Amino acid sequence: MVYCQTSKYYVDGPKLVYQALQYARYLPKPLLDVVDPVIKRNGCFTHSEHSLLAMTQDYKKHIRELGRRRILKARQIDARRKTVRTFTPPKINFNAQENSEIINWMDCELPSPPLFTEIRDDEI
Repeated sequence: MVYCQTSKYYVDGPKLVYQALQYARYLPKPLLDVVDPVIKRNGCFTHSEHSLLAMTQDYKKHIRELGRRRILKARQIDARRKTVRTFTPPKINFNAQENSEIINWMDCELPSPPLFTEIRDDEI
């Protein structure tokens, strides 16, 4: 069975990749060997900027708060950054238990989402 969902909302990217990961875990090993690289290649949707935005729109309050704190921390890091950051697709955690765990937050670069540049810290 093939499951495909489209969405026009940027915050749904990490959620859709997480759903694909969950459905793929039930595939036989030969098919999993084909599907996992495709999910990995589409990892741009799980970039930390997208994931932070998705966290701010999560239905769980503690995830929204965690997203807010990570955005504030990212702003502090961005203020000290002297170079232009380069896009690197994140390493996907194929054993994630929820969509906020799809990337390892300790290993990724933490940029502040550009959508929040005009929003003050106390408004986030």
